[in-house]
Amino acid sequence: MPAHSTGKGAQAGDLVLFFPITTKEPEKARFAVEIPAIERRRAGLDADRPLWIISSASPSI
Repeated sequence: MPAHSTGKGAQAGDLVLFFPITTKEPEKARFAVEIPAIERRRAGLDADRPLWIISSASPSI
């Protein structure tokens, strides 16, 4: 996953992660997280439309 330091004003260890977002519902075999409506609104995205973060790798917990 891409990662980027927050730069100016960042504290040591701060990290910003960028993830691709899609409106396409994931296949059952893929790891995906639906973005909650409250978070879609906070980000200025369409809160009435389901949005997903899909990963090609399964999480290792």
